[in-house]
Amino acid sequence: MAKRLLLPQHLDDLRGSGLSDATIAAARFYSETDPREVARLLNRKRVDESLAPALVIPFFGLDGEPTDFARVKPDRPPVDSKGKAAKYLQPSETPLRAYYPPRAIVLILNPAGPLIIVEGEKKALAIAS
Repeated sequence: MAKRLLLPQHLDDLRGSGLSDATIAAARFYSETDPREVARLLNRKRVDESLAPALVIPFFGLDGEPTDFARVKPDRPPVDSKGKAAKYLQPSETPLRAYYPPRAIVLILNPAGPLIIVEGEKKALAIAS
């Protein structure tokens, strides 16, 4: 798999969340600068130019392989009528999904070990690392 672009502001965001460069690489985060690709990732017919660039958070199955699901964090998130920003977006018409940190899958599948559940992919990665 070819290495994908990670913009400096996205790398700073991930490092600011306590993630090491090795964890960031293992999680396969990347930046998407094409609004058409962001629309495709979000399963949207209308392209919103303001949603790019965005940090893309790929999801993995319990087999450790990437799925076709990703969440995105636009640099300029949409704001609702109450002024609240939607920082993280996911594909339209899809339910919430569990995020399995790639390096922790072997631990998740071990029934003898503890299982810790947190909100957010970056928190899950920080704990798993």
